[in-house]
Amino acid sequence: MKAPEVADPKQLEHRAVVAWRFQVLQRAGYSWDGSTRLAVSREVDLHVALELLARGCPESTALRILV
Repeated sequence: MKAPEVADPKQLEHRAVVAWRFQVLQRAGYSWDGSTRLAVSREVDLHVALELLARGCPESTALRILV
């Protein structure tokens, strides 16, 4: 019988952060696809992403700026 795999704590933490970022981006008004692209990218500043939409920037333009 194979022993169950133990999850890497760093990987679990990364997944939790990505899930949280995704939720924040969704609430701000990004689409599912846009939220996913931004949430997984460590280079994207979440505050900048939120501010762009808050100032009326279209999502397509925000994504081009951020990614």
